[in-house]
Amino acid sequence: MSMYAMIELDESGHQPLPPEFDPDNQGFVYGQNLGQCRGIDELNAICEAAGVEPIENFLAEDLDEEEMEEFGLDPDEIDEKWSPLEDGVATLKALIAELEKRPADSLIGEHPAEAILWDLRVSLSIPHNAPPDQLFRYVVG
Repeated sequence: MSMYAMIELDESGHQPLPPEFDPDNQGFVYGQNLGQCRGIDELNAICEAAGVEPIENFLAEDLDEEEMEEFGLDPDEIDEKWSPLEDGVATLKALIAELEKRPADSLIGEHPAEAILWDLRVSLSIPHNAPPDQLFRYVVG
């Protein structure tokens, strides 16, 4: 099953891939590396060392009613994990700064740092066009 971590802003919904990341319109998507990353603990540790919110604080699961029932979850108790946009931007910048220091083929979980970096760079480009008072999260689904 494919899992993606897509940016969602509270006023404008899910955010598509900015066209500059797919100039030839090949149908690229973002978020698959981050959405399937088993190295979230390592990313959280980078965030902690940098003094920013851990990336997992922004990850909200996109489950339908059937999936919630399957996992025994009450929809009213699901944490939607909305955060101020500036907190998300600070976390993305800290992760990018650290991962840029690493060899491109070093692993974060099972994904090369270069692949995670691509998702993070796309994610960082999205808030630049958003009003600063919006709330931010990644929706994983």
